Amino acid sequence: MSDTGAVIPKQPVHCRVVLKGGETLRGTLFARPDQRITDILNDSRDFLPFEHDNGEFEALSKGLIDRAKPVNPQKATQVSERHQAA
Repeated sequence: MSDTGAVIPKQPVHCRVVLKGGETLRGTLFARPDQRITDILNDSRDFLPFEHDNGEFEALSKGLIDRAKPVNPQKATQVSERHQAA
């Protein structure tokens, strides 16, 4: 993979992610404006950047994800505003 230096704008998608072991995570995935969660889960990456509701970031292995569902669009707006202010 080459680094062209181009920044691809992303928007936060607040969601509930259920792992294959049954654990539920709440937080934010990041998508291009033209993407849905299904697009993110089906892209070529093995790991996704994920921000937990407590602000911690991790690289989440897509192989561990059973399902993901967007929730609370208001929360996504708040996260977006927080990222823009930083």
